[in-house]
Amino acid sequence: MRNADKIFDTLWPANAIVSYNGTVVWIPPTVTKTTCKIDVTYFPFDDQRCPLKFGSWTYGGAQIDFTLGDVVQETYVENGEWVLMGE
Repeated sequence: MRNADKIFDTLWPANAIVSYNGTVVWIPPTVTKTTCKIDVTYFPFDDQRCPLKFGSWTYGGAQIDFTLGDVVQETYVENGEWVLMGE
């Protein structure tokens, strides 16, 4: 994923929670904007997938582990053209 937003920054400061076993949890409150290439060849029976890939430019996979929590849909705006799906 390339961030489509010109400036990527957290909206508010966020503390990290450090556990006794060395686990660190950091949940930055952010708004992430991105673009997605679509194929409407079979419109209106098309199925679009827009994968998002998150990672670190600073640390490798052995040093950092991203995990997906529950998706917060409180600010999601429903649209008759789209269905939000998760995998």
